[in-house]
Amino acid sequence: DINLIKTTYSKAYNNVSKNILLVSIPFFVIAELMYVNYTPNDSIFTTLYQYILTIIIGLNLEYLINIFKHSKWFYKYHKHHHNSKELFGFMCYDQHIYDFCLSMIVVILPALFRFNPLIAHAWITLHLYNNMIINYCDLKILGIHYNIHHTCLHYNYGFIIIDYILDTISNDIRLLDTK
Repeated sequence: DINLIKTTYSKAYNNVSKNILLVSIPFFVIAELMYVNYTPNDSIFTTLYQYILTIIIGLNLEYLINIFKHSKWFYKYHKHHHNSKELFGFMCYDQHIYDFCLSMIVVILPALFRFNPLIAHAWITLHLYNNMIINYCDLKILGIHYNIHHTCLHYNYGFIIIDYILDTISNDIRLLDTK
């Protein structure tokens, strides 16, 4: 329903704008400072190694952070993120400031390791695409993994393979019918 999306968008606009335009600034400044006096290593092997390492560490860190966000110690901040039942790209940043800051650690991960700046840019692009397009696509086919998480909270904390290995996966689409 387009009217429901407009209403949800209007309610979330100030919080999302604040998170994206203000709260993210210190994280990107830190990321930029990590590259002061950086001399790139042009080895293809090193770049490939850094990219693979970024994906492995990034996906696992995102899973662990999401588990922490659902813990009894942090959920009081994270529950704001789950209040909205409308899922579209903009809403992925409708978070409490503490919740958003934890999410930003994953975004700037390659910069924290001083990996090649191209890796950092690729990771940010991949991460944003996954969060805003794939996860927040409110289609039962494309965004099903995250949609189940957003509905049930106790399943699908991260990448499908990690959820499968750690037995936190659910593919029961009937859970979405309660949404």
